[in-house]
Amino acid sequence: MRTGSRSTLCNAAPRCRASAALFVAVLALAALAPVVVAQAPTTIGGRTFEVTITSGTPPLASNGVYRFLPAATGLNYFVVRISGDVDTSYGTYTYTKTGANTATVTFTDLSIGAGFAAAITFSTATSGTLKITSPLLPGSFQEGRFVVLTGESPASIAGTSFDVTVTDGEFPFAFDGSFRLNVGTDGRTYSITGSGGVANSSGTVTVPYAKTSPTTGAFTVSDSLAGSASVQLTFASAAGGSYVAIAVGSSAYQTGVFTARAPVAPKILTQPQSQSVVVGSSVVLSVSADGTAPLSYQWKKDNANVSDGGRIQGALTQTLTISNVQPGDAGSYSAVVKNAAGSATSVAASLAVLVPPAITTQPASQTVSAGATVVFSVTATGTSPLKYQWKRNGIDVPGGTGPTLTINNVSANQAGTYTVAVSNTAGSLTSAPATLTVTSTATAPSITVQPVSQAVKAGSDVTFSVQAAGTPPLTYQWKKDGVNVTGATLPTLLLHAVTASDAATYTVEIRNSAGPVTSNPATLTVQPAISVLRFLAVRLKPGNAIELTHEVEIGKTYSIEASLNLGNWTEVHRFTAAGSPSQFTDTTAGQAVRRFYRLRSVSVGGKPIITRQPESQFVLVGDRVTFSVEASGTPPFTYQWRKNGVDLSGRTASTFVISPARLTSAGTYTVVVRNALGEVVSEPAELDVEPGG
Repeated sequence: MRTGSRSTLCNAAPRCRASAALFVAVLALAALAPVVVAQAPTTIGGRTFEVTITSGTPPLASNGVYRFLPAATGLNYFVVRISGDVDTSYGTYTYTKTGANTATVTFTDLSIGAGFAAAITFSTATSGTLKITSPLLPGSFQEGRFVVLTGESPASIAGTSFDVTVTDGEFPFAFDGSFRLNVGTDGRTYSITGSGGVANSSGTVTVPYAKTSPTTGAFTVSDSLAGSASVQLTFASAAGGSYVAIAVGSSAYQTGVFTARAPVAPKILTQPQSQSVVVGSSVVLSVSADGTAPLSYQWKKDNANVSDGGRIQGALTQTLTISNVQPGDAGSYSAVVKNAAGSATSVAASLAVLVPPAITTQPASQTVSAGATVVFSVTATGTSPLKYQWKRNGIDVPGGTGPTLTINNVSANQAGTYTVAVSNTAGSLTSAPATLTVTSTATAPSITVQPVSQAVKAGSDVTFSVQAAGTPPLTYQWKKDGVNVTGATLPTLLLHAVTASDAATYTVEIRNSAGPVTSNPATLTVQPAISVLRFLAVRLKPGNAIELTHEVEIGKTYSIEASLNLGNWTEVHRFTAAGSPSQFTDTTAGQAVRRFYRLRSVSVGGKPIITRQPESQFVLVGDRVTFSVEASGTPPFTYQWRKNGVDLSGRTASTFVISPARLTSAGTYTVVVRNALGEVVSEPAELDVEPGG
């Protein structure tokens, strides 16, 4: 179905003669030898008669091959030229069975406006001879032999391709050449790929294909070049037959013969390839496949459909592109290719996303005594496996290939600047330098003043202290009943407003590079703390009940005690004052002849109060800096150190150590102390860091 220019059907007498001959020849069969069994059909609609001309006189064709196509319904016919001196023709016909093996066909050739009659003789049910004559053309005839082609028309042509060789046509159709008609898998669209005078086009199927007889099918199209046309396919076999297209609203036509190509299921030709890429780069996965068009594509990741959007494009095409690849893109990718005949799935391509190393914890500088054990460590993230190489003054340390570098019995010649290079398949990174300073042989710590046992009232502040000698730096860790006290790492341990739960045995472990030493145990005994109030109002009530009225301090806890002899006291009521004055009625007072009462305040602590502020300091680069704070109030306390008003991550003890100090360590430091009743912020402490001499 393609426009093309050509002369009218009957410009030349031989052309007209060939057309007429075709029409007549279609159904005029020469008589053969008598047969016993009847062969002539009762109808010929929808069948294909392929006629080979054996002789003829003008204006009928004398040679060639053509196909006579009587319509499956109605009385129309078409003649399709196959070869020789035959032209296309069309018109109306009447078929009459005249005997067991004979029949006549009378038809009017509308292409030249002439009437003809064909006498046909069936030698078998599918073959015979014919002779065509015309009462208007005395002496003119055409003889030939025919075979009936009886292919089975399909129920659907969706997804089928037809290779058509054009035998004739009128504008806007091409009259020669060939084309491939590709019907969409939904049967609603098609495309034409032409050659030899037939141009490419496409369109929609406006009237769906329908099987009109055992051997024929028809549909109507709207073509991008030729416009609207009805198409009839007559199947001479399962794989081929005759093709006729007639323009809607005109007599323009196109004829040809076709070979049907059933849709071929997809076959993967080029598989997607596995890849390993660095995070942030782009990835292109591609697949190629063969099979009947159109082919559709669906990429999958880990067997789930991939969709376009953001960094992902081409999920429904041959090529899938992922930009700015992230670790979450890693997985197994495959492509499913489909058409009307089936589907094929590619092999899975593995995508590995490599993340370069990143150091999260740098190695720290250290000052130790000769003979000590030194441990440098680094923490890094990135795609495994990570490789490590420690260096001293830029030179590899033999055996230093792990995240931790241990130096036993360190000597002065091992002092220097240490770094570690961390690498993987995605890249490498070198840590910040850490300085190792080795001093002379250390003296183990010895305790010169031991902590002392104490017995105090509840609510009192308690201080344990220790003094020690030995090569600095000395570290301290106080313990309560053998368990480390969090944040207690100074020579002095302050316990504020102690309660019965603080009663225990306290020790302190002091350590340096030469080893540890533990103090003698110091026992803390906590006694109840109650203060006696000086005022108490008493009023006798009915039933010998006693009403007590007393001035109190809102928020504090009090105990009311009773005695018969001012010697033995029994608590009869405990409360936390919500208002003042407060009242209490003792309904058990009537059981005694006389009774004495007293009111005591019970100490239970309060909001934090800073008793020792952090101090400003002036240090040199590389020095060790220690800030500490002490507070009283109701424990437990929490601490948060700040630099220039910004919380310092992980700095949540009462003591804050910076080692070694750097120029960037300078600033204003404060600490927030909190308990269940409130919080308080310390006074600022300035840290001034100057370069070393």
